[in-house]
Amino acid sequence: MSLEREKRVGSADACASFIRGAKRALVICHLDPDGDAIGSLLAMGWLLKGVGIDHALACDSPIPQQWAFLPRTVPIVSECGNGYDLVITVDCNAFDRLGKFCSITSLANIPIVNIDHHVTNTLFGQVNWVDSQAASTAEMIYELAAPLGVPLSPQLSTCLLVGVATDTQVFRTPNTTPHTLEVALETVRAGASLPDVVARTVDSRSFSSMRLWAHAVSRAILSDGVVWAEVTRADIVSTSADREAIRGLINFLLTAREAQVAVVLTENSDGAIDVSLRSKPGVDVADAAARLGGGGHHQAAGCTLQGPMADVRNMVAAALLESLAEQGIAWTGLDLAV
Repeated sequence: MSLEREKRVGSADACASFIRGAKRALVICHLDPDGDAIGSLLAMGWLLKGVGIDHALACDSPIPQQWAFLPRTVPIVSECGNGYDLVITVDCNAFDRLGKFCSITSLANIPIVNIDHHVTNTLFGQVNWVDSQAASTAEMIYELAAPLGVPLSPQLSTCLLVGVATDTQVFRTPNTTPHTLEVALETVRAGASLPDVVARTVDSRSFSSMRLWAHAVSRAILSDGVVWAEVTRADIVSTSADREAIRGLINFLLTAREAQVAVVLTENSDGAIDVSLRSKPGVDVADAAARLGGGGHHQAAGCTLQGPMADVRNMVAAALLESLAEQGIAWTGLDLAV
């Protein structure tokens, strides 16, 4: 797939028009998928099934067991094969976040419909429907049902509700709007169970996740409203925790009354460091992530950096310090004795 493509502003109607003309579509979500990515991916499958379009669902990362309860039209694969005439990407802000799929030759000349809600989206598709006002990509996928003429089923609605509920932390994030609540209400009316979705997602975690949190929290520091934690490979191996444990950890750290910003650095098996940033309303962490080559939302952003933990710690602290200063927020910096 080439990045040198015509950039056109999309909409639900424009996406529906492209989709109707497809005979076989490949739907891809981003690496290390969260609830919105998985919910949007599977919901897109139900929409394609509803209009009779053959399709495959793909992700270049293992799918966490946490999402096994979600209904799907076909299995989620990591190898896509050939014969597609349309690629649909969901909840993916940048082309390289597709993993191996961005370099597969057989997909190079296939039109891309890019559906996403991240303000940092790079507009890599033929049709780029990017709505940064949407609280989740699943909220946008819901808008496709009407122009495609697909009624909400319990299966489709459950996938949509998972995306909406997890990306808003059950309607608690600042970007939750009346429309977000209306979408959730319609999915419940169509057969999705909010109590069941919440119980299986935001209110569910493995014991290994709890053990990882205990390791990280015991070493975390709080400095002028910034709570900072680091997760080593040894922590992950000793607790057998998965990626979802990290997402839960940073959200948990931000619940500290004194915290305005939460930072978690996680050491990958390949030596790279994943940087996760979260903030409370009024503080923008997407700016710091962008300075480091990443992106995301104002209150939730991140990036991946190469180098030993100490070097990455210094880089992230410096970027955050500069960004907060430009926002008029005083931070004395990080005590490096983490």
